[in-house]
Amino acid sequence: MDAFAFFEQIYCINLDRRPERWQVVCRELDSVGILHRVERFPGIEHEHPRKGCALSHMACIEKARQDGCRNVLIFEDDLRWRVWEKDLLGRAVEVLKRDTRWELFYLGGRLQKQARVISPEVLESRLWSSHAYAVSHRAYERMAEVELPLDVWYSQTFYSYCIRPMMAVQAKGFSDIKGAYLGKKEEKFNEYYQKNTRYVEGQLSASPLRRLLVRIGMRMARLQAFLRSLPVGKSTYR
Repeated sequence: MDAFAFFEQIYCINLDRRPERWQVVCRELDSVGILHRVERFPGIEHEHPRKGCALSHMACIEKARQDGCRNVLIFEDDLRWRVWEKDLLGRAVEVLKRDTRWELFYLGGRLQKQARVISPEVLESRLWSSHAYAVSHRAYERMAEVELPLDVWYSQTFYSYCIRPMMAVQAKGFSDIKGAYLGKKEEKFNEYYQKNTRYVEGQLSASPLRRLLVRIGMRMARLQAFLRSLPVGKSTYR
């Protein structure tokens, strides 16, 4: 079974001035057999890069809504597969088919609270990141109220699931949103959240030190979210 068949539309956001990133992400998409299904969406440029990013995501979701799609899968062009297990995604999709509560479904991201196990393959939690996620039609209407930063607003607004273990990460390199190179420090920060899902979810035993480090890491992440929101603020736009 093609697990990606569940997703009625698939977009990948890529700025016109970054053709090299499109070439790389095409290889990632082709490696899991979905390149032929993915529609490139030209990223929207804006003087505030975070707003341009949010506008690009909202445009993808609005197009899916207008086309009558019950869900849409969105990638950013810095997608990289950390692991790829076709059967794992297939089992997670079966959960999504039966469960009518989910609004966002992440293939990767940073967990922001202790997660709840929905199934062996699916967790319920708040997450950051927007490089690989699906949106249900149940979330379409509230997208008009979007605030910045996009991924933080997502985590505070929608009922979100994520795959377990997480499959998609963001590649290191120059970030158009941050205007800086995503180097080793940020890369390690991403990997910390990706690899420690099993401890954050609180379902497997962990040492007291590990639990303390996870709590410290999540508090640092919340502080980072606050700092990220300062340059642009929480401007709501329609």
